[in-house]
Amino acid sequence: MPLTRKTRPIGGSLLVSIPSQFAASLGIVAGTPLCIELEKNKIVMTPDTRQDVPGASQTE
Repeated sequence: MPLTRKTRPIGGSLLVSIPSQFAASLGIVAGTPLCIELEKNKIVMTPDTRQDVPGASQTE
């Protein structure tokens, strides 16, 4: 089921909240590293399950 969220400015970036039911179903909690990609004009976020992600890269 698609949900709508508004973006909010945080520093030089934008923040969007993840609905709690989506986060729970994927095991996402505060501090979970996420992989963020652009695919066919969409932003796709998935939990980053790699073992070598201590501080999560902030490469933009």
